[in-house]
Amino acid sequence: MTKKRYNKKSPKKAKVDEQIDGPVLSDEYIVQKIKRWILSNKTLMAIFIFSLIVKMVPILYIDHYVLNSDGAVAAFVGKHFLEGQFPLFIYSTTYGGGLEYLMQVVFFWVFGTTTTAHLLSSATIVFFCELLFYLLLLNVSPNASKRNFMLFLFIIISSTFTGFFEVSYLPHLNTIFFAVSLGYLTVNSKSWFDKPIAKGLIIGLGFWVSNVIILVIIPVIIIKFLKKLQFKKEFLKAATFVIFATLGAFPRIYYLLNKDKWYVSVNTSSYKLASLQHIINKTWENLSSTFPTYFFKQLHSNAIFYVGYLIIITCIVIYTVRVIKDTLAKKDGYEAPLFFLIIFYLINGAMVSHARVHDSGIRYLFLTQFFSAMACSDILWPFTKSSLKKLSAINILKLVSLSIIIVLCLISQIVRINDTDKAHAIKYTDTKALITILDKKQCRVGWGDFWVAYEISWFTQERIKLAPIYSTRILAYNKEVIKNKKRCYIFDLRKKTDRRTMLNQRVLNKFAQYWKQTNAKIMQTKYKNYSIFFENFN
Repeated sequence: MTKKRYNKKSPKKAKVDEQIDGPVLSDEYIVQKIKRWILSNKTLMAIFIFSLIVKMVPILYIDHYVLNSDGAVAAFVGKHFLEGQFPLFIYSTTYGGGLEYLMQVVFFWVFGTTTTAHLLSSATIVFFCELLFYLLLLNVSPNASKRNFMLFLFIIISSTFTGFFEVSYLPHLNTIFFAVSLGYLTVNSKSWFDKPIAKGLIIGLGFWVSNVIILVIIPVIIIKFLKKLQFKKEFLKAATFVIFATLGAFPRIYYLLNKDKWYVSVNTSSYKLASLQHIINKTWENLSSTFPTYFFKQLHSNAIFYVGYLIIITCIVIYTVRVIKDTLAKKDGYEAPLFFLIIFYLINGAMVSHARVHDSGIRYLFLTQFFSAMACSDILWPFTKSSLKKLSAINILKLVSLSIIIVLCLISQIVRINDTDKAHAIKYTDTKALITILDKKQCRVGWGDFWVAYEISWFTQERIKLAPIYSTRILAYNKEVIKNKKRCYIFDLRKKTDRRTMLNQRVLNKFAQYWKQTNAKIMQTKYKNYSIFFENFN
């Protein structure tokens, strides 16, 4: 038996909902609801499927046989979890973050501890970020129609943005996930999840992943202030928020209090505030060279790519003006675009205000990519609701601009896949050759260049454990290498002027002094640009 319930909010067009009596819905009813939703959202479903294909093809076709040391460390966390260890508080949280680690356990359990399984877990988080944006833009902001979102999604998945996630390094995946989640809870006050408990956990877990979550909190405070909340009446909520934020951040707090404090020193000594001239120079450098890579992989000599970049910047400027106007007028739905507008400028501002922009901060442009795609999809939609059949001059211009952006994004994807395939093939050949050399000597532990150490350790599934000569991540490796007197050393000496080569050479000189002082028995061999030393081997 069914009951008819009329929607009081829409007296002109009262909707009738069928509600089945009883706490349990029949399987047939649920299946029918799903079918109706899919049929009414065929285009959206097609784009989501295309999104999955764009993510999975590079992973299955190209990246399944290579993973750099950054990604390998993140993969090791999931592997060690599956083996019954608990490295969550031990390894550096600068990698994918807890969500990715836990998701890897599931993928490793189903598919085995392979590179493909690791990359699939990363792609899954990207997909969840897209779903969150679907909720945020369609259910919160009335200006974001379904067609606008589909365009936004298409721009995102066809750009090189998704390709950067395949190496799975640094906390971008989880940072974006928590930022979008917090944005949804902030602007959707009708949601049951809009509670201090949920927000507190998100902030805490976000801090566990990355300090950049602090910048994400600022838009929340601004939006709450604009809504003129009476904070005295919100004291209990605020206290609850702090408690659960602390609970969410407990893994990070525990880690920072751990006796191995290398992570603290790395984070606190990496930056220094720059001069105003430096900020201006870096801002221009960011606008003219770095930011386009997150759409087009790199600046090409073809002028059409500069045209595409100019279109993106123009859309951002127009969208910024529109968001500010809507915010001042407090139009319905202004909170969502305002949230990401503030993040966009905070991330860029924080990035260019530090001297070491390209060493770390530049990577947080991942966060701003969502806002850029949102601006493009909203401004470039070529038709209005009232005149779908009319093509005015401005609509034709929008259509041409949109076509340029999408075509350039797709071309960049093809170029990226082709370039990545060649680079990975060469890299994997070198990795296998180095593994063969170490196996012949039956070397099981040693030191190596960072971009070699964890990669070899991963592809041998820790049959060989190499600790890096700089940028330590897994401290257990270092301790094992120090205890073992039979060990190898791998140095990458490709170019004398290369920063990485200079670092390798300095470390090699120090080890050479150590070998001389201890009268160590050293054997040397070479492979391409790699110099390999064996200590105390016959």
